[in-house]
Amino acid sequence: MSDLITTYFEADHKRLDSLYLAFKHSSKESDSTQAVAYFMAYKEGIEKHIVWEESVLFPFFEQQTGMLNGPTRVMTMEHQQVYRLNEAILACIEQKIPSEAFELELEELLAGHNHKEENILYPMIDNNSNESQKAKLLLDIASLTNKP
Repeated sequence: MSDLITTYFEADHKRLDSLYLAFKHSSKESDSTQAVAYFMAYKEGIEKHIVWEESVLFPFFEQQTGMLNGPTRVMTMEHQQVYRLNEAILACIEQKIPSEAFELELEELLAGHNHKEENILYPMIDNNSNESQKAKLLLDIASLTNKP
């Protein structure tokens, strides 16, 4: 069995981390236009990533494992916190006020959240699926990505 799902989603976490770190670096340099561009790319990306997980991966995981109130419920609650913190940071950016407290909360949340996904959830999906199921999951994700 391959670790295709784990590899794909870990790579996307790294992509999102890179955009977020570029936002933080740019905002410290007072390059507000570039900082906003990085933050918006990060925000759009993580929100798509969450939709992929909640629409495709989590239902598959629950069906394969029978765990309806397990890790996916915790992840979904944490996703709601990510949305809330993203909006708080965006509001700070728009109002040109410091967002460091919200950024720190987001960073702490995502550190634990991504660790659980990468070390528990994604490997469980890989271990409970065959190659054609993994391909179907990626096809379903692609179809979500290409919707307007």
